[in-house]
Formats: sequence, structure tokens, C-alpha cells
Amino acid sequence: MRILLIIITLSFSGLVSSASIDDYLIQYQNLPCSGVELAIDDILKRYYHGTKAEKREYNKQLKALYQLKRVRC
Repeated sequence: MRILLIIITLSFSGLVSSASIDDYLIQYQNLPCSGVELAIDDILKRYYHGTKAEKREYNKQLKALYQLKRVRC
């Protein structure tokens, strides 16, 4: 019984720890326009060589950065 609870807890902990687009917006909100451009370029370079899970996170980061770019730059 205890082992089952531990397995369930560990499986859900990975789902909770992924950041949302709003979290990335907060993280990147203080970047200047040039920093936003550099971050986009950096993520695009890493995106093409990433795994499926990494690409999901990169997509969230890119959406946040493009949203910041549209609003501020």
C-alpha cells in the first residue's frame, strides 16, 4: 500500500512542476527588447535538438517571449 502511494505521488509531482506561460512571463518581464530577441534566438536553436518534453517547455517559453515582444517592442 505504501509503495503504491509513493508511486502515485512521484508520478503527479512531475506534472505539477512544469511552468506555465504566466510563470515564464513573470520570469522574462524585466528583459529589454534586445534580451527578448536573444532569448527567442537561443530557444529556437535549442528547440530543434530537443526531446518531445523539452519542446513542450520551449513552446511555452516562446509563447511568453512573443507575447512580451508584441506588447513592448
